[in-house]
Amino acid sequence: MKFQSQPYLSEARNRLVAMAFQERWNYRQLADHLETLAYMSSQVSKPQLRELAAQLHDCAGKLPYVDDYDYGALVLENASDSVTETDLRL
Repeated sequence: MKFQSQPYLSEARNRLVAMAFQERWNYRQLADHLETLAYMSSQVSKPQLRELAAQLHDCAGKLPYVDDYDYGALVLENASDSVTETDLRL
């Protein structure tokens, strides 16, 4: 799944997954996992959102900056934009 509403998100993702793997992280898998978690944020209940938000932030923190873009922040911002109920926004 790819989010397309952010103008820099697709470009940042392409650059991120092209980066060499570091010792511990496969950036493509982390990006996919982060996007899946972000997609779920619009579908969970309020009680589930706290745990989901913690997982999102943990995963986003493992991804490096791509040029000047924080890929994790771009995904989180995009996910937040897709949530219509304001108190469920991340």
